[in-house]
Amino acid sequence: MGFPMLYVRSPLRVVAATLCIAAAAVFTIACGEGMASSSSETASTRPAAELLTRLGHSRVFFAHQSVGQNIVAGLEALRAGTDAAALRIVKLEDATPEMTPAFIHARLGTNGDPKGKTDAFVAALENGLGNSVDVAFQKYCFVDFEANTDVRAVFNYYRTSMEKLQQRFPKLTILHVTAPIVVVQSGPRAIVKKWIGRTPDYYPENAVREQFNELMRAEYGRTGRLFDLAAIEATRPGAAPEPILFQGRRLYTLLPEYSSDGGHLNDDAQRRVASALVAFLASAPHTVPAHQ
Repeated sequence: MGFPMLYVRSPLRVVAATLCIAAAAVFTIACGEGMASSSSETASTRPAAELLTRLGHSRVFFAHQSVGQNIVAGLEALRAGTDAAALRIVKLEDATPEMTPAFIHARLGTNGDPKGKTDAFVAALENGLGNSVDVAFQKYCFVDFEANTDVRAVFNYYRTSMEKLQQRFPKLTILHVTAPIVVVQSGPRAIVKKWIGRTPDYYPENAVREQFNELMRAEYGRTGRLFDLAAIEATRPGAAPEPILFQGRRLYTLLPEYSSDGGHLNDDAQRRVASALVAFLASAPHTVPAHQ
Protein backbone atom coordinates (compact mmCIF):
# COMPACT_ATOMS: atom_id res chain seq x y z
CA MET A 1 0.00 0.00 0.00
CA GLY A 2 2.98 2.30 0.53
CA PHE A 3 4.44 1.78 -2.94
CA PRO A 4 2.72 4.81 -4.62
CA MET A 5 4.65 7.07 -2.23
CA LEU A 6 7.89 5.77 -3.67
CA TYR A 7 6.89 6.99 -7.14
CA VAL A 8 6.05 10.44 -5.85
CA ARG A 9 9.37 10.79 -4.05
CA SER A 10 11.63 9.73 -6.90
CA PRO A 11 11.32 7.62 -10.07
CA LEU A 12 14.85 6.40 -9.40
CA ARG A 13 13.77 5.04 -6.05
CA VAL A 14 10.93 3.16 -7.74
CA VAL A 15 13.42 1.40 -9.97
CA ALA A 16 15.73 0.65 -7.04
CA ALA A 17 12.90 -0.50 -4.84
CA THR A 18 11.61 -2.76 -7.59
CA LEU A 19 15.04 -4.31 -7.91
CA CYS A 20 15.14 -4.80 -4.14
CA ILE A 21 11.77 -6.53 -4.22
CA ALA A 22 12.80 -8.78 -7.06
CA ALA A 23 16.05 -9.74 -5.38
CA ALA A 24 14.29 -10.36 -2.07
CA ALA A 25 11.67 -12.50 -3.78
CA VAL A 26 14.35 -14.65 -5.36
CA PHE A 27 16.08 -14.99 -1.98
CA THR A 28 12.80 -15.91 -0.30
CA ILE A 29 11.99 -18.59 -2.87
CA ALA A 30 15.52 -19.98 -2.70
CA CYS A 31 15.50 -20.15 1.11
CA GLY A 32 11.87 -21.09 1.63
CA GLU A 33 12.39 -24.79 1.11
CA GLY A 34 15.22 -24.85 3.64
CA MET A 35 13.11 -23.04 6.21
CA ALA A 36 10.26 -25.47 5.81
CA SER A 37 12.52 -28.49 6.01
CA SER A 38 13.90 -27.28 9.33
CA SER A 39 10.54 -27.63 11.05
CA SER A 40 11.34 -31.16 12.16
CA GLU A 41 14.52 -29.87 13.75
CA THR A 42 12.56 -27.46 15.96
CA ALA A 43 10.84 -30.35 17.71
CA SER A 44 12.69 -30.90 20.94
CA THR A 45 13.75 -34.28 22.20
CA ARG A 46 11.55 -35.58 24.97
CA PRO A 47 12.86 -34.82 28.45
CA ALA A 48 14.22 -37.76 30.38
CA ALA A 49 11.51 -39.66 32.24
CA GLU A 50 13.26 -38.98 35.53
CA LEU A 51 12.88 -35.23 34.97
CA LEU A 52 9.12 -35.57 34.59
CA THR A 53 9.02 -37.79 37.66
CA ARG A 54 11.16 -35.37 39.64
CA LEU A 55 8.92 -32.46 38.68
CA GLY A 56 5.91 -34.59 39.53
CA HIS A 57 6.91 -34.53 43.21
CA SER A 58 6.21 -30.78 43.43
CA ARG A 59 3.11 -28.64 43.52
CA VAL A 60 3.72 -25.96 40.92
CA PHE A 61 1.50 -22.95 40.11
CA PHE A 62 1.80 -21.23 36.74
CA ALA A 63 -0.20 -18.07 35.88
CA HIS A 64 -0.38 -17.21 32.19
CA GLN A 65 -2.48 -16.32 29.16
CA SER A 66 -2.37 -17.53 25.54
CA VAL A 67 1.35 -18.24 25.00
CA GLY A 68 1.33 -19.85 28.42
CA GLN A 69 -1.50 -22.06 27.22
CA ASN A 70 0.75 -23.06 24.32
CA ILE A 71 3.36 -24.16 26.85
CA VAL A 72 0.79 -26.13 28.85
CA ALA A 73 -0.25 -27.84 25.61
CA GLY A 74 3.39 -28.73 25.09
CA LEU A 75 3.55 -30.24 28.57
CA GLU A 76 0.45 -32.29 27.81
CA ALA A 77 2.10 -33.56 24.63
CA LEU A 78 5.27 -34.52 26.49
CA ARG A 79 3.24 -36.25 29.16
CA ALA A 80 1.34 -38.35 26.63
CA GLY A 81 2.55 -41.92 26.63
CA THR A 82 4.35 -41.61 29.96
CA ASP A 83 3.36 -42.80 33.41
CA ALA A 84 0.29 -40.73 34.31
CA ALA A 85 1.72 -40.22 37.78
CA ALA A 86 4.88 -38.61 36.37
CA LEU A 87 3.29 -35.20 35.90
CA ARG A 88 -0.28 -34.28 36.79
CA ILE A 89 -1.53 -31.15 34.99
CA VAL A 90 -4.54 -29.47 36.60
CA LYS A 91 -6.48 -26.25 36.05
CA LEU A 92 -6.65 -24.01 39.10
CA GLU A 93 -10.43 -24.35 39.37
CA ASP A 94 -10.03 -28.12 39.65
CA ALA A 95 -7.25 -28.03 42.24
CA THR A 96 -7.87 -28.69 45.94
CA PRO A 97 -5.64 -28.07 49.00
CA GLU A 98 -5.33 -31.78 49.72
CA MET A 99 -4.47 -32.67 46.11
CA THR A 100 -1.33 -34.69 45.51
CA PRO A 101 1.58 -32.92 43.74
CA ALA A 102 0.53 -31.34 40.45
CA PHE A 103 1.33 -28.71 37.85
CA ILE A 104 -1.50 -26.23 38.50
CA HIS A 105 -2.14 -23.49 35.96
CA ALA A 106 -4.60 -20.67 35.34
CA ARG A 107 -5.24 -17.91 32.84
CA LEU A 108 -5.13 -14.85 35.09
CA GLY A 109 -5.42 -11.16 34.35
CA THR A 110 -6.08 -9.39 31.08
CA ASN A 111 -3.79 -9.12 28.07
CA GLY A 112 -2.44 -5.60 27.75
CA ASP A 113 -2.42 -5.04 31.51
CA PRO A 114 0.82 -6.46 32.95
CA LYS A 115 0.33 -4.89 36.37
CA GLY A 116 -3.16 -6.38 36.54
CA LYS A 117 -1.71 -9.80 35.74
CA THR A 118 0.76 -9.48 38.58
CA ASP A 119 -2.04 -8.39 40.92
CA ALA A 120 -4.07 -11.46 39.94
CA PHE A 121 -1.06 -13.71 40.52
CA VAL A 122 -0.46 -12.19 43.95
CA ALA A 123 -4.15 -12.50 44.85
CA ALA A 124 -4.22 -16.19 43.90
CA LEU A 125 -1.26 -16.91 46.17
CA GLU A 126 -2.61 -14.80 49.03
CA ASN A 127 -5.97 -16.56 48.80
CA GLY A 128 -4.49 -19.92 49.77
CA LEU A 129 -2.09 -21.12 47.09
CA GLY A 130 0.93 -19.49 48.70
CA ASN A 131 0.82 -21.93 51.61
CA SER A 132 -0.03 -25.03 49.56
CA VAL A 133 2.31 -24.97 46.55
CA ASP A 134 6.09 -25.40 46.41
CA VAL A 135 6.78 -23.32 43.31
CA ALA A 136 4.98 -20.38 41.67
CA PHE A 137 5.64 -18.23 38.63
CA GLN A 138 3.79 -15.99 36.24
CA LYS A 139 4.43 -15.10 32.61
CA TYR A 140 3.58 -11.94 30.73
CA CYS A 141 2.44 -12.06 27.10
CA PHE A 142 3.88 -10.24 24.10
CA VAL A 143 0.77 -8.04 23.94
CA ASP A 144 1.61 -6.65 27.38
CA PHE A 145 4.44 -4.66 25.80
CA GLU A 146 3.82 -2.08 23.10
CA ALA A 147 6.10 0.59 21.67
CA ASN A 148 5.01 3.13 24.31
CA THR A 149 5.10 0.80 27.35
CA ASP A 150 6.96 2.15 30.39
CA VAL A 151 9.23 -0.86 30.76
CA ARG A 152 10.96 0.31 33.91
CA ALA A 153 7.62 0.89 35.65
CA VAL A 154 6.36 -2.58 34.70
CA PHE A 155 9.58 -4.21 35.88
CA ASN A 156 9.72 -2.27 39.15
CA TYR A 157 6.13 -3.19 39.94
CA TYR A 158 6.83 -6.84 39.18
CA ARG A 159 10.03 -6.93 41.25
CA THR A 160 8.43 -5.21 44.24
CA SER A 161 5.43 -7.55 44.10
CA MET A 162 7.66 -10.63 43.99
CA GLU A 163 9.75 -9.36 46.91
CA LYS A 164 6.62 -8.86 49.01
CA LEU A 165 5.37 -12.33 48.10
CA GLN A 166 8.69 -13.88 49.08
CA GLN A 167 8.58 -12.12 52.44
CA ARG A 168 5.04 -13.35 53.09
CA PHE A 169 5.74 -16.91 51.90
CA PRO A 170 9.42 -17.59 52.73
CA LYS A 171 9.16 -21.31 51.93
CA LEU A 172 7.72 -20.66 48.47
CA THR A 173 10.06 -20.85 45.48
CA ILE A 174 9.22 -17.97 43.16
CA LEU A 175 10.53 -18.32 39.62
CA HIS A 176 10.63 -15.78 36.81
CA VAL A 177 10.09 -15.79 33.02
CA THR A 178 11.17 -13.42 30.27
CA ALA A 179 8.44 -11.99 28.05
CA PRO A 180 7.76 -13.81 24.78
CA ILE A 181 8.62 -12.12 21.50
CA VAL A 182 7.07 -12.14 18.03
CA VAL A 183 8.10 -12.64 14.42
CA VAL A 184 9.06 -9.33 12.82
CA GLN A 185 8.27 -8.26 9.30
CA SER A 186 10.76 -9.59 6.76
CA GLY A 187 11.04 -10.19 3.05
CA PRO A 188 10.53 -7.67 0.23
CA ARG A 189 8.35 -5.21 2.16
CA ALA A 190 10.81 -5.06 5.06
CA ILE A 191 13.69 -4.46 2.67
CA VAL A 192 11.85 -1.60 0.99
CA LYS A 193 10.87 -0.05 4.33
CA LYS A 194 14.48 -0.08 5.50
CA TRP A 195 15.64 1.37 2.19
CA ILE A 196 13.28 4.37 2.45
CA GLY A 197 14.00 4.90 6.15
CA ARG A 198 10.87 3.31 7.61
CA THR A 199 10.78 0.70 10.36
CA PRO A 200 9.51 -2.79 9.50
CA ASP A 201 6.53 -4.00 11.51
CA TYR A 202 7.03 -5.17 15.11
CA TYR A 203 10.64 -3.99 15.46
CA PRO A 204 9.78 -1.29 18.06
CA GLU A 205 7.51 -3.60 20.07
CA ASN A 206 10.10 -6.37 20.21
CA ALA A 207 12.70 -3.79 21.25
CA VAL A 208 10.51 -2.89 24.24
CA ARG A 209 10.13 -6.57 25.14
CA GLU A 210 13.89 -6.98 24.94
CA GLN A 211 14.38 -4.02 27.29
CA PHE A 212 12.15 -5.73 29.83
CA ASN A 213 13.91 -9.05 29.32
CA GLU A 214 17.32 -7.48 29.84
CA LEU A 215 16.10 -6.13 33.18
CA MET A 216 14.84 -9.60 34.10
CA ARG A 217 18.16 -11.20 33.14
CA ALA A 218 20.15 -8.63 35.09
CA GLU A 219 17.99 -9.14 38.20
CA TYR A 220 17.38 -12.89 38.16
CA GLY A 221 19.72 -14.43 35.58
CA ARG A 222 22.39 -15.48 38.07
CA THR A 223 19.96 -16.89 40.62
CA GLY A 224 19.09 -19.99 38.62
CA ARG A 225 15.43 -18.99 38.85
CA LEU A 226 14.93 -17.33 35.47
CA PHE A 227 13.35 -19.25 32.59
CA ASP A 228 14.49 -17.36 29.50
CA LEU A 229 11.55 -18.03 27.21
CA ALA A 230 12.53 -15.29 24.76
CA ALA A 231 16.00 -16.77 24.27
CA ILE A 232 14.49 -20.17 23.45
CA GLU A 233 12.07 -18.57 20.98
CA ALA A 234 14.99 -16.88 19.22
CA THR A 235 17.29 -19.92 19.08
CA ARG A 236 17.45 -22.89 16.75
CA PRO A 237 18.40 -26.23 18.32
CA GLY A 238 22.15 -26.50 18.78
CA ALA A 239 22.77 -22.91 17.71
CA ALA A 240 23.26 -19.52 19.35
CA PRO A 241 20.52 -16.87 19.31
CA GLU A 242 20.47 -14.80 16.14
CA PRO A 243 19.75 -11.17 17.03
CA ILE A 244 19.20 -8.44 14.48
CA LEU A 245 20.24 -4.82 14.97
CA PHE A 246 17.69 -2.09 15.58
CA GLN A 247 18.75 1.45 16.45
CA GLY A 248 22.21 0.20 17.35
CA ARG A 249 20.96 -2.46 19.79
CA ARG A 250 20.50 -6.19 19.48
CA LEU A 251 16.94 -7.33 18.94
CA TYR A 252 15.70 -10.89 19.37
CA THR A 253 12.73 -12.14 17.39
CA LEU A 254 10.58 -15.25 17.41
CA LEU A 255 11.87 -17.59 14.70
CA PRO A 256 9.27 -17.92 11.91
CA GLU A 257 9.44 -21.72 11.97
CA TYR A 258 8.31 -21.71 15.61
CA SER A 259 4.97 -20.03 14.93
CA SER A 260 1.97 -20.24 12.62
CA ASP A 261 0.62 -16.75 13.31
CA GLY A 262 3.72 -14.73 14.21
CA GLY A 263 3.16 -14.72 17.97
CA HIS A 264 1.92 -18.04 19.31
CA LEU A 265 3.85 -21.30 19.32
CA ASN A 266 3.15 -24.09 16.87
CA ASP A 267 3.10 -27.75 17.94
CA ASP A 268 6.84 -28.35 17.51
CA ALA A 269 7.75 -25.17 19.38
CA GLN A 270 5.28 -25.99 22.15
CA ARG A 271 7.07 -29.26 22.81
CA ARG A 272 10.48 -27.64 22.55
CA VAL A 273 9.64 -24.92 25.08
CA ALA A 274 7.82 -27.35 27.38
CA SER A 275 10.82 -29.69 27.37
CA ALA A 276 13.11 -26.82 28.33
CA LEU A 277 10.67 -25.80 31.07
CA VAL A 278 10.62 -29.33 32.53
CA ALA A 279 14.42 -29.40 32.66
CA PHE A 280 14.47 -25.92 34.20
CA LEU A 281 11.90 -26.72 36.87
CA ALA A 282 13.58 -29.99 37.75
CA SER A 283 16.95 -28.29 38.26
CA ALA A 284 16.01 -24.85 39.62
CA PRO A 285 16.98 -24.25 43.28
CA HIS A 286 14.55 -25.72 45.82
CA THR A 287 11.80 -26.63 43.34
CA VAL A 288 11.53 -30.17 44.66
CA PRO A 289 10.40 -30.68 48.28
CA ALA A 290 13.23 -31.78 50.55
CA HIS A 291 11.29 -34.84 51.75
CA GLN A 292 11.14 -36.32 48.23
